Amino acid sequence: VDKMIDNRRSNAYYFLDKMKKYDNIRVQKEIGESSWFGFALVLTGNLKNKRTGLVKFLRNNNIECRPIVAGNFTRNPVIKYMDYRISGELVNADEIHDHGLFIGNHSSNNNAQVDYFVEVLDSFIKQQ
Repeated sequence: VDKMIDNRRSNAYYFLDKMKKYDNIRVQKEIGESSWFGFALVLTGNLKNKRTGLVKFLRNNNIECRPIVAGNFTRNPVIKYMDYRISGELVNADEIHDHGLFIGNHSSNNNAQVDYFVEVLDSFIKQQ
């Protein structure tokens, strides 16, 4: 397990280095020591409302992605079966829900896959 986590951390540092060039994409920051099971991205600036298009573009290029955690869980249909209350607006949860996505990180070296992701991301951005 330690080796798997070490590999994921190494992959994360590679990913973070590649993502430095994007002004309109906010990436997760490590607080403490993360296992880095994936990479979270939040689109900002001129990419802010492009999440749906980017998700489709990634999938069309064989890159899977998911919502960050569950996005704003109160917008999930299963919420109707739960007893809950909301105190105030869920601004940050909505931001993640509407503009964020998550791609996985393998437990072995995935630099080639990160390079491919960046290539596809660059292609998407050029079309905007």
